[in-house]
Amino acid sequence: MLLYIVVVRYFVMEFVNIADLKNPESGKTYRQENLEKSHNIPLGTLVEVDFDDEYCESPKKGLRLFVVRHDRDCDGTPLYSLSFNKNWKEEPSQYIPKIAFRMQIDSGYSEDCLKVVD
Repeated sequence: MLLYIVVVRYFVMEFVNIADLKNPESGKTYRQENLEKSHNIPLGTLVEVDFDDEYCESPKKGLRLFVVRHDRDCDGTPLYSLSFNKNWKEEPSQYIPKIAFRMQIDSGYSEDCLKVVD
């Protein structure tokens, strides 16, 4: 009778967020670099959505909206929230829930896909 002995080595896997990796050129993490970037499009500015979204069910290219909020991605990248209402403010009350205000904006746009309208 022949016995096989299998040696199993256990490796401990560590998960690392890419944003926490260090840029070898600057010595800072990508998150630190992104947090140093500022929003270049001011609130209230009329912008046109300008990116290739032909694959989407409801494309938004060419849509003109106002910048109503400055946001950041999980890695610190500056993002913009847009709305048809230039004076949008998140002011929920007992009669209008917070979700109703959030439904009036479209969030997550980077500066690269927005064109300022003069």
